[in-house]
Amino acid sequence: IKKEDTKAIEVLQEAIRLNGNNDNLYFQLGVVYERQKRFDDAVAAFRKTIELNPNHSNALNYLGYMFAEKGINLKEAEELIIRALKIRTEDAYFLDSLGWVYFKMGRFDDAVKYLEQSNRNLPGDPVVSEHLGDAYLKAGYPEKAREYWEKALKANPEGPSLLNKLKNGLP
Repeated sequence: IKKEDTKAIEVLQEAIRLNGNNDNLYFQLGVVYERQKRFDDAVAAFRKTIELNPNHSNALNYLGYMFAEKGINLKEAEELIIRALKIRTEDAYFLDSLGWVYFKMGRFDDAVKYLEQSNRNLPGDPVVSEHLGDAYLKAGYPEKAREYWEKALKANPEGPSLLNKLKNGLP
């Protein structure tokens, strides 16, 4: 745990004690908890953010994406991210999140659709490119998968999972 994260949590908790209805303080606390791999604390902070501000699109997306990454609460994750996209319809990160939820649900054609849209809005992003490659492979397009994994690797040469995928396909 980074020292500055511990300090950030203390400062945010004190700010919340003084102003407990500030959705952005809870959001920032959730981000720090997530960075520290404190999943349950992050979920609680994001849920409180959304309770205080049901239209906090970043919290809706962040919570949905966290669920997708773990492969849990996928129906709720889909609903959260769709709510975020109603607020910011073209947000490439939100589109990526929804595509990733569909990937985790095994809905590979839907995943490709949203990940392609995300990629159009944010070309060259290594996470979007890797997600799109994964979805293309599962949707039956191994050549396109390789193309996007190579793009992701070019943007993020430190991506060990990418090297493995390029050698062996998805794990």
